[in-house]
Amino acid sequence: MNIAEIESSLKELVEAPFDADTFIFRFLEIYDAPKAAVTKLRQGTTNHAKEPGELLWKNKLFFRVAEKGQAAATVDAMADDPLAKKHSPRFLLATDGEEVCLLTPLQLTGHRPSPVRQVFSRVGWAGILSAHAVLNPRGHNGVPTLRRF
Repeated sequence: MNIAEIESSLKELVEAPFDADTFIFRFLEIYDAPKAAVTKLRQGTTNHAKEPGELLWKNKLFFRVAEKGQAAATVDAMADDPLAKKHSPRFLLATDGEEVCLLTPLQLTGHRPSPVRQVFSRVGWAGILSAHAVLNPRGHNGVPTLRRF
């Protein structure tokens, strides 16, 4: 999928009614996560999260549905979660269906003097594509690229 297709798919995802049970799996599919990995995560075989509704894909992603208006606070709590420390996910992602908060590895390890949270309104969810420069600032030939799962 190219960047335009990803943006279009994200737009469709956010315009549809929020479904906490399927949101993260559709999100992973949009970003070309391997189908076998998504299937195993759905089945719970490789999901290391302990709570229902959470997803923890080792070394990749920790996802949690937040209470209304609490996406940023939820990500902060996830950063301190012993599971996040144990499984070292690249990204911490929380959403309440209206806003989303994404924390990246640089923000987790404290290599930045003042971590910047990427918070987008649900309407502007496709704006997460602008965060790819934070996720992988120097792609091929110095051009920022979107990192895939």
